[in-house]
Amino acid sequence: MMRAARAHHGNRHRVNQGESPHSTRPAAGIGMQLKEGIFTKNPRLWESLLYLVFVCIFTWVALSSQGNSGSSFRLTKAIRDTYSSFNDVHDANTWWMFMEQTFVDVTFPVRWYNGELLPNADLRHLANLYPLLGAVAVRQVRVKADSCEIPQDLANVSSSCYARYKGSTEDRAQYGPPVLGSSELSFQYQTVKELGCRLGCSTAGRLNTYGGGGFNEVLPSLPVPGRDDDTQTTVRTKLAQLKSGLWIDKQTRALFTQLTVYNLPTELLAVVTLSIEFSEKGGSETFIDVLTLRIGHLYPSKGAILDLIAEGILLLMVFGYITQSVLIWRKAGSKEYWASAWPYFEWVNYLLFLVAFGL
Repeated sequence: MMRAARAHHGNRHRVNQGESPHSTRPAAGIGMQLKEGIFTKNPRLWESLLYLVFVCIFTWVALSSQGNSGSSFRLTKAIRDTYSSFNDVHDANTWWMFMEQTFVDVTFPVRWYNGELLPNADLRHLANLYPLLGAVAVRQVRVKADSCEIPQDLANVSSSCYARYKGSTEDRAQYGPPVLGSSELSFQYQTVKELGCRLGCSTAGRLNTYGGGGFNEVLPSLPVPGRDDDTQTTVRTKLAQLKSGLWIDKQTRALFTQLTVYNLPTELLAVVTLSIEFSEKGGSETFIDVLTLRIGHLYPSKGAILDLIAEGILLLMVFGYITQSVLIWRKAGSKEYWASAWPYFEWVNYLLFLVAFGL
């Protein structure tokens, strides 16, 4: 009623001034709008512009962190094809066969196809293409032998029970052959920190998620000066020692073979993990995980420095949004703040951002 009366009064005023009741005033220019405070006194507008900047920076960071998507895809596919026979591994016996034959030949080639020895500079090149960075290691996680209960009526059938892997069932006790001149055993558990990882160290498989610690063994793959063809022999000797010491047994729940390679033309790193999981029900699952990222994140160049600055700005903006949400929460109270679904969506996004930055 009030709005209708005001509209009618405005139309009558225009008629008295000689204007048509249906005419409109020309839109004010940008300068007039700024003078009248349409932009400066509109916080919603600035929030929208700030969010637009946030989305642009986020898109930039997301695309730059993986490099060229086509290059990343082709590098990932090439490495998976190189290790494709790993998909045929299904138990300890086939794992040892794969590691001693295919893995050593592909990961540590020492000769050209015509039998000619590779020079030292070309050793440690996966498939003669990708230089290896750092160590190549195998790691396993284990469960305790008494990690599940055995019914008393079946106690005479089996003395051990191997449960599903989780924190409470993980076995960290040393095992294996005794070390000469020592009271310790050959295979020792190493924590996440001892393995050099600080955040985002767990490994997600198809059957379970595993901690970043475990029984880790480094494969000695550095070339011996003057003996160019000895790299494979050294690695196979280490694998034979593990095999004879019964490194894999009934308590093993997952095995991870981990290495990092670098592709020079695309400046992409590839973190490769060959995983096999052993279910408590029997059977196994294998998968090949290849994570690509730009070398600039480890060794910054001029372009990479801009990416790092963008990541820093993005992180500051995320913390700014988190602070804003906390203040709104305190002002509104828990009951009113969590009454709608939107806060849940916001906090899930915040957590995902923090986890992504942590990784």
